[in-house]
Amino acid sequence: MAALIAFGLMIAGGLSVFAIALGEQSHNQALKRRVDKLASRAEELAKHTLATKIGGWLAALDRQIRSLFAYRMARSWGVSIKSAYLLLAGAIAAIGTWALADIALHLPNYIAWVAGAVGFLLLPRLMLNREQHRADAQFS
Repeated sequence: MAALIAFGLMIAGGLSVFAIALGEQSHNQALKRRVDKLASRAEELAKHTLATKIGGWLAALDRQIRSLFAYRMARSWGVSIKSAYLLLAGAIAAIGTWALADIALHLPNYIAWVAGAVGFLLLPRLMLNREQHRADAQFS
């Protein structure tokens, strides 16, 4: 008998958690609909212009490229360097490390290519870390 009561309480608890989660979701959806209704038509039209679409696409591309170099960084909120600078620095580092490994050290070609890839990823990451540490220092 005690097992049936415990089972009934578990079912009731699970259903109540499900009902609360479902209520929160419907509340969030209703709030989203209200906010969307409040948005003006001019803002909606401005979103659909070509310049805005291209600007949004470029901003998203910039974030994605920056996230490539910021993979597994603890914090990246203080980073504002442009991705074009990161790619340029990465390309220069890749060429430099490849040249050092292949031409100066006469290492095998596959090692030189790996060194170039490591240089491409490492220098922009160091630039991001430096900028993040500067932003952290302003708040500590």
